[in-house]
Amino acid sequence: MVSSEFPGTQMGQDGAFATAKEALKQGYTAAGLSLVEETTDGLILEYENRLFKVTTDDIQDFANCTELRGSSQQKPSECGMVAPTYREQVVQPLDPMRWRYVPALELGFRFGDPDGEDVFVTIGAATTEFVNFFRFDPTYLPICLERMSRAPSNGTPVDIRHGLYRPPTVRIHNMDEKSTKAALKSSTELINYCLFELAYLKNLPVGLADEWPARRRLEQDTFNFEDNSPDAALPMPSSDFVGDVVQFYQLGMSSRMSVLQFWAYYQVLEYFFIRVSDEDLHSALANRLRDPRFKPTSAQLDRVVQDVLDHLETVDTLTMLVNVLDKYVDEELLIQFIRAYEKHLGADHYTKRRRLFGEDVQVKLSKGTVIENVARTVLAIRHVVIYSPDRFARTSRNIGFDQLSETIKPEIPLMKFLAERVIIGSGS
Repeated sequence: MVSSEFPGTQMGQDGAFATAKEALKQGYTAAGLSLVEETTDGLILEYENRLFKVTTDDIQDFANCTELRGSSQQKPSECGMVAPTYREQVVQPLDPMRWRYVPALELGFRFGDPDGEDVFVTIGAATTEFVNFFRFDPTYLPICLERMSRAPSNGTPVDIRHGLYRPPTVRIHNMDEKSTKAALKSSTELINYCLFELAYLKNLPVGLADEWPARRRLEQDTFNFEDNSPDAALPMPSSDFVGDVVQFYQLGMSSRMSVLQFWAYYQVLEYFFIRVSDEDLHSALANRLRDPRFKPTSAQLDRVVQDVLDHLETVDTLTMLVNVLDKYVDEELLIQFIRAYEKHLGADHYTKRRRLFGEDVQVKLSKGTVIENVARTVLAIRHVVIYSPDRFARTSRNIGFDQLSETIKPEIPLMKFLAERVIIGSGS
């Protein structure tokens, strides 16, 4: 890790201190805070009728991180930083409930010898270097401001560092790479090993975060096709829903991982494949058997058997998915959803032809085609999530997990919508 000792003479240190104080002042006033008082060794700021102080230690820490900030890049996600000698990135529990019964991540874990010269890894609350690197980041800063808005409003200045968001992070120390690119590659492999050990030895599943966890709470533009009910009194369900599919839906709602969300919502759809397919077959057979001309002769019984065989041969995954969506999802409502979602995204995400995991897909918003187009899009993703290789075409579908997760993420609202419609439509 880059040393936190700021190099130079006393005059250089004084100059760095003044520069750091000015940077903090400019950064916070640009963010909407008002300067109340400035001294040679500190600042008093006001935000939403609350006073905050920037102390000498805080300014010095900010100055001490100048070198690291200069050599670091914001990679590989919005909540990660990497330099040739150091990397730090936010981590989060993959099973939030489990953390109620174990020491919090902030208490820390260590892999390797911190007193030696070799690379070692630590997990704990975000370091001073980390929060100072992101201090005025346009995504990180609003999280801190929201925390500051909840500070006491009693006229007594509060240390502004209390408002800094310090999520748990993983840190790789003592790297000796020639570039941030090389550091990112080597550290990613090491992080994966360490997170496996944490899961294996401590039974604690932890993953790298690709966005600030607290940002979900602040997001105001999360897409909602229908408004949530404002009432505490909710209607008694008028139908009996299938318990298994409700649990899959709840899994999709509670997961933070887009791959798992997709899989859970898809299970809701696939659950009804055989039921709907058999209903179609039963209907066709019932029509044949109800025909007054039907006689239990060998020829006509052979025709019944052939109906069954033809059905089994012609019904594939695409057909079964189309049948389920056609039975339970209203076409007009589906078209409305896609239009609303694309308006939210500000892009023709579905209606423009695109290449998705090797498949050309496009959703045309017209009755008679929209359901099949959506089904083809869903299956293009499903094949990659469920299968790595295609053993028939002998082509590899193996895609890096990060790329897969990022590609699937914008598809989740549609999958959630489809699952909801199928659950409601299948209620008895």
